[in-house]
Amino acid sequence: MDPILRASIIDRSAYGCDLCRRPLSEDRWECHHRQLRAQGGKDSLANLLALHDRCHQWIHHHPAWSYGQGFLVPSYHDPLLWRVWRWRAVWMAPGAEWVLADPHPEQRGGAA
Repeated sequence: MDPILRASIIDRSAYGCDLCRRPLSEDRWECHHRQLRAQGGKDSLANLLALHDRCHQWIHHHPAWSYGQGFLVPSYHDPLLWRVWRWRAVWMAPGAEWVLADPHPEQRGGAA
């Protein structure tokens, strides 16, 4: 992955995990593809999140929850439009910066 894009992902997260909000170490975090690469997911700001390794594993071990909360994006949706229930507290749209947003109509409510 492009090092400039990777730096942009952790900068956008303000060095905090996009799932649990706990601090991330600059050299010890994982870049998560919301729309999986196997499903055509690209390396883009809208498709990438900064996560702890355990949070990253949790997302992949709980796909139904992760799709509903925006941590995974169906292959037929645009990651820019599929919102994230960030920190289990607020719906946000990823891009160059996080923006408050309503969830996509197909997403479940924000229950954690």
